[in-house]
Amino acid sequence: MQLILHREIPEDDGALRRQWNELVFQMESPEVFYTYEWALAVQRAYSSSMLPLMMLAYERDSLVGVAALATGVTRESAFFLAASTADYCDFVCSPGRRNEFIQVVLAELRKLGMRMLTLANIPADSATARGLQVVAHN
Repeated sequence: MQLILHREIPEDDGALRRQWNELVFQMESPEVFYTYEWALAVQRAYSSSMLPLMMLAYERDSLVGVAALATGVTRESAFFLAASTADYCDFVCSPGRRNEFIQVVLAELRKLGMRMLTLANIPADSATARGLQVVAHN
């Protein structure tokens, strides 16, 4: 799994939009809040108060994971991009690959020197909630 970091959501990227939204429908409970369009709207609306931190994971040429995160202006902590606008936030990935994706995202955040990660609004039945416990234990 190769992780690519973006400091903004690429606009007008039809391939990314399609692959991202296809991943949303592989999730346990797909929500509009997880879509490319929602993340792009949040980026546009809140660009003055937060900096997007998009982590896109690829297996060959296929998108296999999206962590739509953001940082404050100090870039010391990360949080879900849509945390202030969405009822639910989550890593976008098929449930079977979630633990692997969580490990890759957390490793990248450590490399970036993030001191804190706030993951508000994760649904209790999400594979991410269970995966964070497993990954943190390991």
